[in-house]
Amino acid sequence: MAAAAPAFKPITGMLRRGLILDLSIGLGMPRFPHPVPPHLPLEMDTNRCWLVVAGLGFVFGNAFWYGYHMPRVNARDNYYRKLEEARAARQG
Repeated sequence: MAAAAPAFKPITGMLRRGLILDLSIGLGMPRFPHPVPPHLPLEMDTNRCWLVVAGLGFVFGNAFWYGYHMPRVNARDNYYRKLEEARAARQG
């Protein structure tokens, strides 16, 4: 008996690279089980520290989104738009 074909195609290309990048960034953020990690002095203001970390995450997230992701998406969309226009012009 032959094996049945999967119901969906394997994840490849840009989607796969993006998925791997998103997962590696998401799982790479350290998470502490306690409000104050044991190696930090107790007088350190952990709320302020986490606000700085969250702020940096927001800044770098926006830098990635608008500096890298959106230009690539726009370039891809423009490429396919030109391809579609050329196909439509050939067909008349």
